[in-house]
Amino acid sequence: MTALSMKKRLLILLLAFLALWALRLGYGYFTKPNGQIISFETRDFYQSEVDAEQSGAMNQVESFSVERKNYASSKIAMNTAGQAQTTAVDQKYEKIATLSSVSKNYEQEEKNLYALIQNEQLMIQFEQRAGLKPRRQLNIALGVIPDKFDSTIESLRKIGDLKSIQIDKNDKTNEYKKLEAERISLQKARDTLLELRQKDANTGELISLTNQLLEVEKQIQTLGVSLGDFDANNEFCTVKFSLKERRADKILQIGFLQRAKVALEWTVGMYFMFWLVLFLGLGSLWLVAALVERVKQWNVATKPE
Repeated sequence: MTALSMKKRLLILLLAFLALWALRLGYGYFTKPNGQIISFETRDFYQSEVDAEQSGAMNQVESFSVERKNYASSKIAMNTAGQAQTTAVDQKYEKIATLSSVSKNYEQEEKNLYALIQNEQLMIQFEQRAGLKPRRQLNIALGVIPDKFDSTIESLRKIGDLKSIQIDKNDKTNEYKKLEAERISLQKARDTLLELRQKDANTGELISLTNQLLEVEKQIQTLGVSLGDFDANNEFCTVKFSLKERRADKILQIGFLQRAKVALEWTVGMYFMFWLVLFLGLGSLWLVAALVERVKQWNVATKPE
């Protein structure tokens, strides 16, 4: 068999290199064709899903904390056991809706939000702005009259592109009754201390009674603030709304020179690694064969006649 000349060997290596480069160039056109729409929102959404999964917060609605608590009341009809008469029971409850939306037209959607707040006469209880263009975000908490809760949710769903919504309702009747009972108990204690202070007592006892009375009054005022949240005049439901700015989609356009450059860099690296691994592998095999041959020669030389 005739051995190939050096010129032909180099030509074969060059052709193999060009074939590998052409395959990588074609792969680039296949995976990232020109005209492809790159949605930044989609990329950011999936990245946030990955981050949420890593942090153990998957499938949870993004939220922010608000110190203000809103409570509302409703009448619940109940039939008492053994009685045909229906009685109405007052329920105190806390209702919170959490919505998150994104928008490419952030400024216009922000105007729509504040127009809704003004038209529906909603109460802004918390407002937070963060980020710079094109990644701005608005977090806002609204106090909503219970009768307008559902209509407000429907209006907010139309602002931007809704990504998540969660509505929670918690019964607070027992908590309210406990506070009311505690206030009645403190008022009775205050009346008792007032009666004792009117009786004949020395200066030390009067000072002690006065201090106890001040402490009771302080506790009553604190309870009054807590019970004030349940007052019928302050009945609201809470709506927490987040609006995020989303960058506009981009049309992918990659020039031939850029694609050729990326393909060339990849081909050079792969080609170099292939021959490096090949030479190292052949060299290792030659070394092992040489050692085996040396051991055989040593065994023959040391074998007794």
